[in-house]
Amino acid sequence: KTRVQVFNEKNESDLVFDPRCGSGTVCKVAMLNNRNFMGMDISEDYVSLSRERIQMYQTEMKFY
Repeated sequence: KTRVQVFNEKNESDLVFDPRCGSGTVCKVAMLNNRNFMGMDISEDYVSLSRERIQMYQTEMKFY
């Protein structure tokens, strides 16, 4: 597995904007890096999928 580092570690208050969020991977990685994020997509199906994945990840984070 390869992860591309796209976040500057010094600016945790930065906003990550993904205009084609698809399944929400960039938003999830933003959360992992303590960033605020905003994602959008033209497909309502992908927006729903992204929301579900983010909510699931947020629930998992509460247990750690």
